[in-house]
Amino acid sequence: MRVSMIQFKPTLGRVDENFDHVERLTASAMVEQPDVIVLPELWSTGYYPTPVEEYADADGRRSKAFLIEYARRLRVNIVGGTVIVSDSGRIFNRSYAVDRDGVIRAEYDKVHLFSPAGEEKLFASGDRLSTFELDGVKCSTAVCYDIRFPEMFRRLALEGVEVMFVPA
Repeated sequence: MRVSMIQFKPTLGRVDENFDHVERLTASAMVEQPDVIVLPELWSTGYYPTPVEEYADADGRRSKAFLIEYARRLRVNIVGGTVIVSDSGRIFNRSYAVDRDGVIRAEYDKVHLFSPAGEEKLFASGDRLSTFELDGVKCSTAVCYDIRFPEMFRRLALEGVEVMFVPA
């Protein structure tokens, strides 16, 4: 599995600008012919503008549409880093995994929120892990501070996960 990681410093709170930037970077990453493109944590907003509610993507509609369209057009799997999403009256730090056909294979809400930065005051914690397949390979996603909790990774390994994507 050939993976390209898009790394950049999103402009805080400049959502349209960040979407445009990711569009350009994603297109240029295709020169390497990756199987998967991975975006960073909170790529659409930066880490993190307040109040987060004003920047939240309602039900992830804009982010999902963007990732689906790009995956289809470029014929590449995309692990969409994370975006701020409002869902059922709560705010999440959410990742989407989209396959080459533009099918969302997984959604993952960051489980372990980083209390020294006050994330638990702004975001709801996810309550489940996710596994999905990309090109026949069993994968999962964790986000940033999740790496400090090895039992999570042990459990996923026991479930047969071969590739972990960790946007941070």
